[in-house]
Amino acid sequence: WSLSFFATSTENYFTLRNKLKLEHFKGIDALEIAPNGANVSIYGENAAGKTTIADAYAWLMFGKAFDGGSIEQEIKRRDPATGLAPNDGGVVHAAEAEIALDSGNIFTIRKEYVEVWTKKRGSAESEYKSDTTNHYINGVPMQKKEYEKKIAEIVPDEGWRLLSMPLYFCKNMKWQDRRKILMEICGEVSDEDIIAGNGELKPLEQALKDLSIDEYRKSLKAQMKKANDELETIPARIDELAQMEKAASDQPKEVLEVELKSLLAQQEAARKKIASAESGGASAAHTKELAEIEGEQTKLKASVEAEYTRKRGEAESVIRGCEAEKTRLVGEMERARAKANQLATINKTTDGQAQKLRDEWNEENARQPHFEIEGTCPTCGQPLPQDQIEAAHAKQVAAFNLQKAKRLEEITATGKRMMEQKAKNEGEISTLETNIEENRKKIAEMDKKKAEAESLIVGETMPNVKESVEWQRLEEKRVSVAAQIEALNRESGSAAEIQAARQEVAALESDSSVRREKLAAIAQTDKMKERKAELAKREKELGEIYNNLEYMLHLSELFLKEKVKHIEESVNAKFSRVRFLLFKPQKNGGLEECCEPIINGVPIGIGANTGAEMTAALDILNTLSEHYGPG
Repeated sequence: WSLSFFATSTENYFTLRNKLKLEHFKGIDALEIAPNGANVSIYGENAAGKTTIADAYAWLMFGKAFDGGSIEQEIKRRDPATGLAPNDGGVVHAAEAEIALDSGNIFTIRKEYVEVWTKKRGSAESEYKSDTTNHYINGVPMQKKEYEKKIAEIVPDEGWRLLSMPLYFCKNMKWQDRRKILMEICGEVSDEDIIAGNGELKPLEQALKDLSIDEYRKSLKAQMKKANDELETIPARIDELAQMEKAASDQPKEVLEVELKSLLAQQEAARKKIASAESGGASAAHTKELAEIEGEQTKLKASVEAEYTRKRGEAESVIRGCEAEKTRLVGEMERARAKANQLATINKTTDGQAQKLRDEWNEENARQPHFEIEGTCPTCGQPLPQDQIEAAHAKQVAAFNLQKAKRLEEITATGKRMMEQKAKNEGEISTLETNIEENRKKIAEMDKKKAEAESLIVGETMPNVKESVEWQRLEEKRVSVAAQIEALNRESGSAAEIQAARQEVAALESDSSVRREKLAAIAQTDKMKERKAELAKREKELGEIYNNLEYMLHLSELFLKEKVKHIEESVNAKFSRVRFLLFKPQKNGGLEECCEPIINGVPIGIGANTGAEMTAALDILNTLSEHYGPG
C-alpha cells in the first residue's frame, strides 16, 4: 500500500488504499475517509483540519506529527479561551487505518490516546492521573515496541517515511543521514575525478593515494613547521661563526705565509753564514747536523703550539654553541610556563564557576511549586467544581516541573562543557610541563658540556715545549754537537761572528713561531668558513623545501575548493528551489562536513517561514520520488 501527501496552507493531498478513520482527534470529533485505492484531494480554509488528517496518519505510522515533531500534547481538544487542554473524563482520542497489503490481506492499525483515572481507597470519586497511548494491530492490543516492530516489518524502507512526511527530511533527520542520502542520489565525487578535471592538481595525485586530504594537509603543516624552526636558527649560527672567524687573526693568511717564507729563508742564510765562518770538513759536517737538530726542535715547537691553538679554538666554539642553545631553551621554557599559568588561571576560574553552577543546581532542585488556585469562576462568581480546581493545579505543577527539569538540564549541560574544557586545558598544561622538564634537562646538559669545555681553557697556558722528553733529547744532542763544533773551530774563525749569526737564527725562529701560531688559528677559521658554507647551503635547501610545501598546501586548498564545488553543484543540480550547504569553513583553513537545506538564502528550521519550508519540502520530495521510484 502507499500513502503520500503534501501540505500547504490550502490543501493536503495523499493517496490511500481502503480507509482512514479519526475519533475525537485534535479538532475533529469524527471523520472517515475511504478512498479504496483511489486518489483523494482534501481542500479547505486555514484551520479547517487538513493538517489534522495528515497528523493522524503520521501518528499512526511513526508516532510523530506530520512535520516530524511531537504530537501527544496536541491530540486532545484545547479550550479556545485558555488554550489549555482540560481533562475530558476519559474520552478516547483515536486514529485508525485499514491497509491493503500487496498480498491482498487487510491490515488494520489503531492508536488510542486516553486519560487514566484512578479511585483512591476510601474515595467515592476517581482522580485524573495521566494520559496513555494504546496500540492495536488487527484489533489485538500490543505494547509500543511490538507495535513499532510490526509497522517496521510492513514499511521497512526509510524512503517511504521520507515521501510520506515532507518536512521529515529537512527538519528531523540527522544531518549525517541526510547527507548520506544526497550522496546516494548524486554519487560521490572521487579524488581522482577532481584531480583529472584540473591539471594544476596533478602533483597531489600520488600523495592522495595513501592519505586523505585532511591527513595530507596536517602532514604538510607539520613539515613546514619543522623546516621553519630549523630555518630560524641558521642566521644566528652563521653570525656566530662569522664573529669567531673575524677574531681569529688580524692579518690575511697570504701575508703571513709570505712573511714566514721570508723568515725561513733568512734563517737558512744565517745558518750558511755560520757554516762559512767555521773551518774544516769535520766542522762542516757537525754544523749540518746541528742545523738539522735545530730544525727538528723548530718543528716540534710549532707542532705543540698549533695543537694547543686548535684545542682552545674547539673548546671556545663549544662554549659559544652551548650558550646560544641555552638561550633558546630558556626562551621556550618561559613561553611554555606563561601558557601553562594562563591555562591554570582559566581552570581556577572554571572551578569557581562550576561551584556556582552546583549551588544553582541544588537551589533549583530544591525549589518546590507553590500555587494558589482561585476556587470561584471569574465570570459568574460561582464556586468551581473540585475536579476543575485539581486539574488546574495539576497542570500548573506539571508546567512547573517541566520548567524545573529543563533548567536543571541546562545547568548540567553547561557544567559538562566547562569540565570538558577544563580537562582539555589540564591535558595541555601536562604537555607544557613535560616540555619544560625536557628543556630543563637539556639546559643541564648544555651547562655540563660548557663546563667541560671551560675546564680545558681555564688555567690552561701554552705548553712549554722545552719540558718535553723529545725536546730535551734534541737539546742534549744539540749541546753536544755545538760543543764539538766549538772545539773544532776555536782557531778557524771568529767566535764573535758565529755567536752573532746564531743569535740572528734564534730571533728569526722566534718571529717564525709567531707566524706559525697565526696560521694555525687561520686554519681553524677555514673550517669555520666551510661550516658557514654548509649552513648557507642548508638555509637555501630549507627555503626551497618550505616553498614547495607551501605550494602543495596551496594545491590542497585548491583541491578542497574544487571538491566542494563539484559536490555541491552535483547535489544542488537535482533541486530547483532548495540548495544544500555541505561544507563549513573552519578557522584552521579546513572544511567541516555538514548538510543544511537552504531556501532563498535562509536555513530551513532556523529562519525560513512555513511557506518557504513547504516549498523546499515539495522540491525535495520531487527529487526523492525520482530516486526511490514508484511503490
